[in-house]
Amino acid sequence: MRMDTAERSRDLTMQPWRRWTLLAALVVLGLAYVAAFWLFLSHSRNFIEEDRNRSALAYSSAHPLAVPSTVAFGLGEDGNPHLGGGWHLPDGGGVWMATKRGTLALDIRPTGSDMVLAINGTVAAAASAATKVKLRINGRPLASWVRTHENAADPLVTVIPATALQSGTLELTISVNRLISPLQRGEGPDGRNLGFLLQSIELRSR
Repeated sequence: MRMDTAERSRDLTMQPWRRWTLLAALVVLGLAYVAAFWLFLSHSRNFIEEDRNRSALAYSSAHPLAVPSTVAFGLGEDGNPHLGGGWHLPDGGGVWMATKRGTLALDIRPTGSDMVLAINGTVAAAASAATKVKLRINGRPLASWVRTHENAADPLVTVIPATALQSGTLELTISVNRLISPLQRGEGPDGRNLGFLLQSIELRSR
């Protein structure tokens, strides 16, 4: 009996590959769990953003805008239903972009001419680096700007060609190359990640 026990102990020490195999299996299972978690999280976030985008498009289609028009955003403002995914809850001074990309929808009654679009707000720009801002309409690049700490509140102004307005419905996507947390930078009590503070959009004929 003693000899059998000793033999079994020797067998375990002589086969370390079993322990390494078990360790490798545990590592693989752990990585698979992490990957599945992040996949679920990313798909959940995409689902929420897609639902908000659909709601914004539906609202905008039911509330077409004449030119000229001004759409205001922020706490209690009528323009908030135009917002799609990528935004924090509206504040008193506007609505902050929560991710590097924020979407909104507008339905414009065609005028047969080009239209000037002015996006009023403030870029969350760092004092040490410039922030690049891009605008896409219906998935196509339209304009880009560079904002620094000095000109962060300058309007984003561009021209939308008449050909892009023929469909009536515009899905605007504003994107920035970085987010800033004022709390982490010691610049204020707001701990949220901020991209762009949208206050209003002006539409006028060229």
